[in-house]
Amino acid sequence: MIPNYTIHFEHQEYLIINKDIGLAVQSKEDSDLLKILEKKYEKTLHLITRLDQPVSGLVLIAKNKSIAAHFSGLMQEGRINKKYTAVVEGKLEQKEGSITSNLSKKNAKNYIDEEGKKSVLNYKVIKELDRYSILEIITDTGRFHQIRAQLQSIGHPIKGDLKYGSKRSNKGGGIYLHCGKLDIYGKELSTWSVDPPQHMELYWK
Repeated sequence: MIPNYTIHFEHQEYLIINKDIGLAVQSKEDSDLLKILEKKYEKTLHLITRLDQPVSGLVLIAKNKSIAAHFSGLMQEGRINKKYTAVVEGKLEQKEGSITSNLSKKNAKNYIDEEGKKSVLNYKVIKELDRYSILEIITDTGRFHQIRAQLQSIGHPIKGDLKYGSKRSNKGGGIYLHCGKLDIYGKELSTWSVDPPQHMELYWK
């Protein structure tokens, strides 16, 4: 599968991008999302939100420094929120709750560490299957690989996430984690949503 993206919404000052699994948002390569868009628009762009390469969903990108600074302020105030959907291994005993742990980054991975940064994840089980559960997830913090590391820590890694404890890879690649909703609380609430990719939709249709 060729990594791809679509422009979900375009404003004169920012973009909302829906990216596929396999496409890096920013990397040392010339084929990442940011470089592709900078070439398209012939200007420097600014990432506001990020997604890991094997994750799909919405990404917010600013077209100029002033709106980037504005969005960064909203991020620090907790006024830009992302909601994720994840397919995880097993069934959770507690169907709704939060995970609070300290995380430290080492060798391109995040680990539970008492001296790490406090990280909070809120989840709700929306469907159970024979061997998997489907969760809605919102994080209070935006740590590197936070969702992946914290779900592994409670024994329910994301389907296909070999790096964080999944038993096997997915046939189409990527991991079953999707950022499907983005809310921006500015003067008014602006919200965008996209359905999970087809390979994930099969698990709750």
